[in-house]
Amino acid sequence: MNIKQLVKEYKDLGIELEYDYDKFSSYALTHHSTAIEGSELSETDTQVLLDYGLTPKGLPITHSLMVLDHQKAVEYIRSLPKKTIFSNEIIQKIESIVVKSTGKVYHTPLGECDTTKGDYRLGGVRRGFSGESYMNYQKVVPEMNKLIQHINTELSKKNDVMKDLELSFYAHYKIAEIHPFFDGNGRTARLLMNAIQVQRNLPLSIVFKQDKADYINVLREIQVEEAKNIQDFYDFMFASYERQLKQEINNFLDQEQKPKKGLKK
Repeated sequence: MNIKQLVKEYKDLGIELEYDYDKFSSYALTHHSTAIEGSELSETDTQVLLDYGLTPKGLPITHSLMVLDHQKAVEYIRSLPKKTIFSNEIIQKIESIVVKSTGKVYHTPLGECDTTKGDYRLGGVRRGFSGESYMNYQKVVPEMNKLIQHINTELSKKNDVMKDLELSFYAHYKIAEIHPFFDGNGRTARLLMNAIQVQRNLPLSIVFKQDKADYINVLREIQVEEAKNIQDFYDFMFASYERQLKQEINNFLDQEQKPKKGLKK
């Protein structure tokens, strides 16, 4: 069964109509995305924090703050009206929410850059321990404008599941490549991907924490080694999405087959 068929089955089963579907799918997005960025909260910790405001013992408070901010950002992208015209302001709003409690003001020779306001970076950034530089900060605004124009052009066309998913993965990749912010790029990239999927009424894709190493490696290899191309990232994301849909469909069907409490067979 291909992805288009899986999406159809997902919708035909009414999985998205289940009680608290939006809540728990948002929790899953938040848990895995923040775990990729270093949060050590378990899935249970995440749910308890978001449901009751209780922080887990023995973990840095910044991990809980990251989770709380990410959840608010998920709620924001879900609240965007259909046929939203994407803009720098929307992407910067996502960034400002996702780092609201953990971001800071960067002082550069060109002035202050406040990540909690969604400011684009005004300086260079390097890629972890490898030391390679992301694109020059002077290219950030022109590249973001090109990306936004592309997103809006593609969204103005007729819906097509595979093309819509590819567009969302492309936007994800481009934010990671452009790295427009001093911090929060990964979370913002994944949330922009999800925002596009919201617009097309698609199940929201998750990059699972257990796939973190493969996810980071495929992005790095495309951007640095030049031996691969963006199709490798598409392949990674489509494979992950297919596994996710199959798992959610199987979980739903298993639950449906269980006898309902209080009902006699």
